[in-house]
Amino acid sequence: MRWIACMLVAACLLASTAFPQTPAPEEFLERQGPFTIAGQSFTLFLHGMRLANSRTLTLLEIRDAAGNALYQKSFDYQVTAGAFQQRVSASARLVSAGGLAGLLVRYVRLPA
Repeated sequence: MRWIACMLVAACLLASTAFPQTPAPEEFLERQGPFTIAGQSFTLFLHGMRLANSRTLTLLEIRDAAGNALYQKSFDYQVTAGAFQQRVSASARLVSAGGLAGLLVRYVRLPA
């Protein structure tokens, strides 16, 4: 019986060194803003996944001061060989012209 237990421990040790496991992606949340337009505040919420030194967005939201989601855009992600197949990033800034103002949100999809 002791022999079987030793073989199982040896097999587990061998499997963990021969086939290292890919770390699981971790969630993150980043906020940009608040941005004030015509007296109203808006915040950009960037939800995503982080893996080693890489990250990608899974959801982009614009919320008002009360926390209501006014806009949502979701992004799928896949991990292959320990890396995201594509990376999505986003940023926002206030723009104004001709007496009008708005929030410019830019998102970019890049291959891995």
